[in-house]
Amino acid sequence: DTKSDNAWEGEVLNCYTDHARITSSQFGPTTGQSGLSADDFASGAIAASLGAAFRQDLGEDIYPVLDKTHGVVKQIGETGYATMYIADAVEAPEGVTACTGTIMGNQVALKPIEGMIPAWEPVVLKGAPGYYSFKPSGALSSTTVDFSSMGYENAADLTGGTIIVGDLDINFSNGSNEKNGPKYYNTGTAARLYGGNQIYIYATGLPITKIEFNFGPSNAPTAEDAVFSEGSYDVETQVWTGSAESVTLTRNAGSGHYRLVSMTVYYGGGSSIEGNDLVGTAADLTVDGSQYALAQKDGVTGFYKAQPGTVIAAGKAYILGAAAGTKGFSLSFPDETGIQSVEEATETSDIYDLAGRRVEKAQKGVYIINGKKVLK
Repeated sequence: DTKSDNAWEGEVLNCYTDHARITSSQFGPTTGQSGLSADDFASGAIAASLGAAFRQDLGEDIYPVLDKTHGVVKQIGETGYATMYIADAVEAPEGVTACTGTIMGNQVALKPIEGMIPAWEPVVLKGAPGYYSFKPSGALSSTTVDFSSMGYENAADLTGGTIIVGDLDINFSNGSNEKNGPKYYNTGTAARLYGGNQIYIYATGLPITKIEFNFGPSNAPTAEDAVFSEGSYDVETQVWTGSAESVTLTRNAGSGHYRLVSMTVYYGGGSSIEGNDLVGTAADLTVDGSQYALAQKDGVTGFYKAQPGTVIAAGKAYILGAAAGTKGFSLSFPDETGIQSVEEATETSDIYDLAGRRVEKAQKGVYIINGKKVLK
């Protein structure tokens, strides 16, 4: 908020500011500061540029928020297409169609998704240019694991293999402890994890968003000895939150143990859609020459071979691998006609430009080759 005096000290680095509310004179020195209007923040442009950690319900939130119950903001550019790959199961906003993509020859056939977009589903978005908020659907599954009801004998070794409960795969390991491994004891009816021991939780490829642990009252993790591979853990409520395909808990202590009585794992947001040839990236991906990224060339939007060394941004989708010599894939939408493929013309092809004039050789652009619209 605004402040009447210059009470703050230090330097503000690489920030977005609403200059109608905050001025640089109130902060002192700034580096990389970008002054914007209230409309800039409300539009969703800033939330989209900040990444999926920041959310915004457009039309309701005037600024981006760090609240995962709000929508993920994505931009559809001037071509009318974009790609998306996020950890949430979401609903497509009005005016946007989310599609899977199936490679058919030298084109990607887009198939609209009906209803919820599953978590971690790479999709193509089709709609008018602008910013859109994709709100979490809240469609989660849960599985409760109660170790006292699993038929273990007293002092049973828990490192013998994968424990499967519903959609969950659970593995215990010694970790860095060469002497004591995880065991089940009737005392406390709980699984015990000693110093260095680990428990690994996996939900069949679906994102885990919350785990409600039930540890014994005097043998629960503390802020000092609990190390989680992802997300955050509240020692008071014994609840882990985040979004990860797997979660590993390590007891980072030399003595003592945890007693894990039970846990309820929340995950999902739909199953992956079969036949989807799109690939998503959750982190910035440096192209090695095998990826085809969404782009527009000569007025035609499609997936084109990306230059090695360039970067496909986190949260995007792409096509991976193709036959040698393939320059790209056009998009085919169910209610559209248009470019049928992106391919090379052969010496025996009948080639015409879009005005119907026969040409000897196709240059860059769209041509009619052997009765089909193609891109050279």
